[in-house]
Amino acid sequence: MTGLTQCLQVDALQLEPVLEALVELDWLGQLQEERDGTEARYVLLADPDTTLMTPMLQNLLLPGEASTLNFWKSGRLEHMIMRDAL
Repeated sequence: MTGLTQCLQVDALQLEPVLEALVELDWLGQLQEERDGTEARYVLLADPDTTLMTPMLQNLLLPGEASTLNFWKSGRLEHMIMRDAL
């Protein structure tokens, strides 16, 4: 988490809910290691070339609702894959 917070220049409290949401989506996994005095590490589980961004976008950024339907359609967000976002 420290590496991510430094790289993204955000506070750990801001990053923690995002990591939790990505774990719930099965996009990230937390490694269960016995490492004294170190933070938990995460590993990317989702394939960037095939994973659609829709679940993450709806969960964290812009829910698919009646008020956002036109944006979703015109933005073609339902076709965006993780590789495009990266």
